[in-house]
Amino acid sequence: MKCPICGSTSAVLDSRHILDGHGVKRRRQCRLHGHRWTTTETAGTPRQIAAQKGQTTALRHEKAAILEGLKGAIQRIAEL
Repeated sequence: MKCPICGSTSAVLDSRHILDGHGVKRRRQCRLHGHRWTTTETAGTPRQIAAQKGQTTALRHEKAAILEGLKGAIQRIAEL
């Protein structure tokens, strides 16, 4: 992750699980200037798209796309 002040790279000083294991809280430090900050990473919610005037639906194709990619990779490995 880049430093929010200068944009240089950072190092993780400490990591802790939060929210019953569904998130991570990390203490980071800028490698160039030593500036410290905390980041919180949590599992995202499904994205929503507008299907028709005002109606929304969760994106379901992401799982299908991942599975298709895995199937293709396995087929290529089997052909070796």
